[in-house]
Amino acid sequence: MNGLRWATDFQKVVHGTSWRFRLLTSTTKQPKFPMPSSTLAADFLRSTSSNRTYFLAAFTMASTGLRNSEMCAVNIDAIPFHFLRDPDWEGFTLDVVGKGGHHRTVSVGRDLVEAFQIYAENERKELLKICAQRETSEVYQDAAKALLVNSHGRRIAPRSMWAAFKRFARLAGLPHVHPHLLRHWYAANRLRAHHEEIKKQRPGITTAELRSELLTTIASIKKELGHRMVATTLIYLDAYLEELAQPQRLALQTNLWNSMS
Repeated sequence: MNGLRWATDFQKVVHGTSWRFRLLTSTTKQPKFPMPSSTLAADFLRSTSSNRTYFLAAFTMASTGLRNSEMCAVNIDAIPFHFLRDPDWEGFTLDVVGKGGHHRTVSVGRDLVEAFQIYAENERKELLKICAQRETSEVYQDAAKALLVNSHGRRIAPRSMWAAFKRFARLAGLPHVHPHLLRHWYAANRLRAHHEEIKKQRPGITTAELRSELLTTIASIKKELGHRMVATTLIYLDAYLEELAQPQRLALQTNLWNSMS
């Protein structure tokens, strides 16, 4: 039609007596989302600090990339508290069963294990007493296995986690926060850390070169997040580069306006 696209890229749309051509878009286009900032993640974590259970859940997901459902499924016997007796022990790898029954491991540091131990010996023990008083013994048996327990003394459900996070965010005056946002933040943090290393070595690196360098991190992030396809993980890279380009686009607009004034 205009020398740049095939006519089949357009569809004729009729509105009453008028019509126009609409450009067809790919149905396989991946969704875009803004990468959460470190400030947003930190503010949200602080908002959950009044409830030890949800704070530990949020902190663990933000620092390991666990899904909401995966966090809720973690059992207390999966945490090797006995290794804390060794002063040189730094942490362990937690085996996680993700979507489709796929196994992967995530790294859990000593500080987080110590926090879980304090929680297990205090808040969790008191919460389990609530469930023990009920006649639903099957529910109690499951709660006794769970790492994180809710205010009813039961294992936290993914839907309850979602609702609690939404409530904490609203009370703190933060934009819509949900459990999956913490996975986004984990991926963003991994990319930012690698970007900082690259800038120290190559301060004048171009965007194209930066993308090529960051692709080496994508393979690791894909494995850590448990994605089956690398295309899913590449969404994070595209969103991160989009974030970096925003100040440049605004500066271009400002310079152009000043030159025309």
